[in-house]
Amino acid sequence: MNSGQPHRDPGLQPERTLLSWRRTALTVAAGGAILLRYATPQTAPTVAAAGALAAAALATVLCGRSRAQAHRAGQLGAPAPELVLGLVAATILAGAAALTLALLA
Repeated sequence: MNSGQPHRDPGLQPERTLLSWRRTALTVAAGGAILLRYATPQTAPTVAAAGALAAAALATVLCGRSRAQAHRAGQLGAPAPELVLGLVAATILAGAAALTLALLA
């Protein structure tokens, strides 16, 4: 199916994809900010969960930028694997910290 020609999509799909990555990052960052604002007391799991959410937000932004750069270069594909791995690791860490918070409450 791939004839060796670079992928070109002049439509709005690439822009919508980049905007969805940004919305996801904003949502994750807002979750971390809300956690820090309303969690009492400020325990180590709370700070760890907020830090993991901040790392996940950063990884989400970087994944979106990586995909946008690949698209501008005419390539079709997923974000860089190391960025996706970082996003997964930060999400798992945030989930583990949230579970710890729930068990301590």
